[in-house]
Amino acid sequence: MRILLLAMIAIGLTGLAGCHSNSSATAQSDAQMASGTPINKYCPINRGDEIDPNVTTVYKGKTVGFCCSDCIDIFNTDPEKYLAGLK
Repeated sequence: MRILLLAMIAIGLTGLAGCHSNSSATAQSDAQMASGTPINKYCPINRGDEIDPNVTTVYKGKTVGFCCSDCIDIFNTDPEKYLAGLK
């Protein structure tokens, strides 16, 4: 029982760690390598995290920045949801 509890805690903490990829080592598509300045200062997924200006995508003609490339995949599932209240 103790082992099961420890395993559940470990899995839960892994989810709180935020992004797991190294954005500089991740290949990006042409659309993700936008040339414009991001419209936001904070990640639309992990809203408390500042963006990496090198990790971007273009949505409706605007460059959106992210803290890591994992967040781009999440953003693409429902961009309007994540753009609401963007800072």
